[in-house]
Amino acid sequence: MVVNHSAGDFSLNSMIDWDSVGICLDNIQHLGCNLLAMHDPACIVPWLFKSDISQAYWHLSMHPFWQVKQVITLKGQQWVNHCNNFGD
Repeated sequence: MVVNHSAGDFSLNSMIDWDSVGICLDNIQHLGCNLLAMHDPACIVPWLFKSDISQAYWHLSMHPFWQVKQVITLKGQQWVNHCNNFGD
């Protein structure tokens, strides 16, 4: 299944107030720049690691109020995705 969080007038991404986010979340280069900008050289050396947790996201149950935003229509029938629809 492919989910486009930017498609349509009422997409999940359109509900984000980007002015209140504070940082750009688009790619790993922005993450690295933000981490370096926030790093205090007086502190110990920071560690950064990456882990594949896509299946963990899928197993997270979502609040019922959020599930309403995850209704999938397929061949005229509507299905509610009760779990987080990020991941595989």
